[in-house]
Amino acid sequence: MADGNLPDPDPPKDDPDEGARTHSPRGVLLALAFLLLLVLAALYIISKLHDMSTIQDCVMQGRSNCA
Repeated sequence: MADGNLPDPDPPKDDPDEGARTHSPRGVLLALAFLLLLVLAALYIISKLHDMSTIQDCVMQGRSNCA
């Protein structure tokens, strides 16, 4: 620049973690409980699908006592 005036740099922040978010322990526990519930639901669905597949395989073989 011709006149030698440079823009002032941003002043240093007092707290470097000012913009950092903190997560409450309650929120973290709720998230973990929700994820656990999803995993358990997925395992239940997989188990039911496996049972149904076994019954279908039995019926397709012509058996009559599949239950």
